[in-house]
Amino acid sequence: MNLLALRRGLLLAVLAAALPAPALAHGGEDHGAAAAQMTQAVLPRVEASTELFELVGVLETGRLLIYLDRHDSNAPVEAATVEVEGAGLAATATETSPGVYAVALSQPLPAGRHALNFTVQAGDDADLLAGSIELASPDAGVAAAGAAPSRWIWLVGAGALGVAGLAVAALRRRRPSPSATGSVS
Repeated sequence: MNLLALRRGLLLAVLAAALPAPALAHGGEDHGAAAAQMTQAVLPRVEASTELFELVGVLETGRLLIYLDRHDSNAPVEAATVEVEGAGLAATATETSPGVYAVALSQPLPAGRHALNFTVQAGDDADLLAGSIELASPDAGVAAAGAAPSRWIWLVGAGALGVAGLAVAALRRRRPSPSATGSVS
């Protein structure tokens, strides 16, 4: 086998490896349309902590849930008074379960970043915690989710073409000498 045929075979192997092969159905499997992409939205939240307390607030439909723990032990803080101010709110939360408090919202909060202050009174301990919550517009998540996969497809395709181009350029640079091909003048 001469060196030129070997190089051509190597070039074809590199190109075949760089180009994606289509997935074909076999054995009764259906490789039809891809399943719909599942996404889960993360609810907006606020976090705040001090030497006494740790607080996480989760904004659900119609209410703000507040999870309140002791900073040193991570134990839920029960029977506390929790007041919330900011973003148009001025309310006292009610305890729904040990360490979990809720504030009912009369109307949804508008999009944007909102500062929230929490005043906590638990027995002899009292503290002020501050944090902010960011609410995106409802359309922002949908637009971003639809744009991401197409960008990755373009990047992978460009990378594969770049690898194939480098392989072709490397093979062309290495031209066989007349003595290497076995021809005699």
